[in-house]
Amino acid sequence: MHYGDVSFGMTGDSVTGITALSPSYKLPNGLGVGDSEQKIKNAFGDDFKIEESKWKDFLSYKDEGLMFEIHKQDRTVMEINVTPIPGSESYKKADIPSTSYINEKGRIVDKTDYPFVNDPKVVGGWKTVDFVREISQFNPSKKSWKGKLWLNHIVFEEGGTVPRSGQTWTKGLVLSDDTASKYIIKEIDGSAYMFYEWKSGDYTICYMKPFYYVLKKVSPESLKYESKYGKKADIPQTSHINEEGRIVDKLDWPFVNDPQLIGTWESVDFVGEIEEFKAGKKQWGDGKGDLYLKGLIFKPNGKTFKPWWTWTKGLVFHSGDRTASKYTIKDIEGSTYMFYEWKSGDYTIRYSKPSYYVLKKVSSKTSGPLDKVWISKQEDDEDDEDEEDEEFTRRLPARIRQLDIDTADLERVKEIFGKPIKYVWGKDTFTDGNLPKRYILYYPSQFRVFMSNNKIVEIRHESGFNYVFRGKLRFGSTLDEVFEVLGHPEEIVQGEDNKFRNGVLYKDINGRKGHCYYGRYDQNVRLWFSDYKIIAVYMTRSDYGS
Repeated sequence: MHYGDVSFGMTGDSVTGITALSPSYKLPNGLGVGDSEQKIKNAFGDDFKIEESKWKDFLSYKDEGLMFEIHKQDRTVMEINVTPIPGSESYKKADIPSTSYINEKGRIVDKTDYPFVNDPKVVGGWKTVDFVREISQFNPSKKSWKGKLWLNHIVFEEGGTVPRSGQTWTKGLVLSDDTASKYIIKEIDGSAYMFYEWKSGDYTICYMKPFYYVLKKVSPESLKYESKYGKKADIPQTSHINEEGRIVDKLDWPFVNDPQLIGTWESVDFVGEIEEFKAGKKQWGDGKGDLYLKGLIFKPNGKTFKPWWTWTKGLVFHSGDRTASKYTIKDIEGSTYMFYEWKSGDYTIRYSKPSYYVLKKVSSKTSGPLDKVWISKQEDDEDDEDEEDEEFTRRLPARIRQLDIDTADLERVKEIFGKPIKYVWGKDTFTDGNLPKRYILYYPSQFRVFMSNNKIVEIRHESGFNYVFRGKLRFGSTLDEVFEVLGHPEEIVQGEDNKFRNGVLYKDINGRKGHCYYGRYDQNVRLWFSDYKIIAVYMTRSDYGS
């Protein structure tokens, strides 16, 4: 709950954190924002911990429930964060397992490499009904949690997979990158309920005992197209859900000009609803979070500074993600702002309502620094998977020739192509030692490797790629050019669903002009088209489709 220069973190009806940004708010000893680091140390003593970062340092007194953000140069307090102290009524210390440890950043990291043990009772769908501090508080006839529930449901599949998430499971535990959350199943009034530990930052950072999501067992079919987190997306009637369970928006809209859109826009905030935005008061990351998307440049005639992004009045298209995102332009306090739907995996995979990037128009020019730097660099990720790597692109054809796609495992893939930028499934990322059953290796220059059960399914050249398939087919090649290389289709199915049959050209899929698919499993390739031109080439193993 943000009130300008003071914020409150809430868990249910209880305050679990306070952040002060103004000298107006004082501690009982009179100290506050603007005071020196030395004054803080004089008042609270030497039992502190210092964590340094590039721009500021963090001075923590864990037993006092206090953390001070210190300006790197003048060593004054920029911000004060207050959390419940151990032993207080609102603080119940987590029972940290002996198999867990606290890393160099002070975060709890659980053991997650458990062998799979089956649990027939957990397999199926579970729908959230409540959120409680203790299991004993749950009453099936009266909901305890007063606010909105973030987690809507979980589906547990045979073999330890949790679809549309970066999680796996084994008997009694749900496993993610660095947490192992217990689940307990109880029969209550003739129904099966699960009590699932919710290990948020309260556990990993503040060492607090996790609350429990309470979920009731239901048919997994009833959850098939429901949002896993937050509000459900309002899926347009012109969109469809494909065979992989992804939302695919209609992209082939006629071009309508919008002169006020043309120019350079820089990101200033990221909000859940348009109404939440306040000019000059950044909300993302408590006002300090680094925005992933730095900005956008819109050029005339529906073009942008990236080939996979195009636009028409009111919509921005991403040919690789196959999304059509609405934008709304508003004049606020003398400046022009755009509210741009951010259709990430939360929308396409988990069916959640998109949040909004807020971008401010800074120029009518259509070239500038964003041509080269358009997303932020994470501190621990110096490479971006969408950035072109000329050396990687140059060596890619020779490396692909070294690959036996039918026999190569993960180690062989890394031996040939090097260490990937990251491992991804949906929006979730994984570490090398905690990979799910299915995942995709991200490399530079729009190159991807799709793995399942430690075998390659296919290698993918995504939207904007520079690889040339068989020396002739590239990003933007036409259907006629494809037929010259692969041969004409055995059948053309126009305007209907994509059934992915071998040798069949699916043209204008679901009535979307220019959106096509042509799979030639006999030639180990699948092609995707937008505006009747190649946007993606997937090179498959020899038994693909069998």
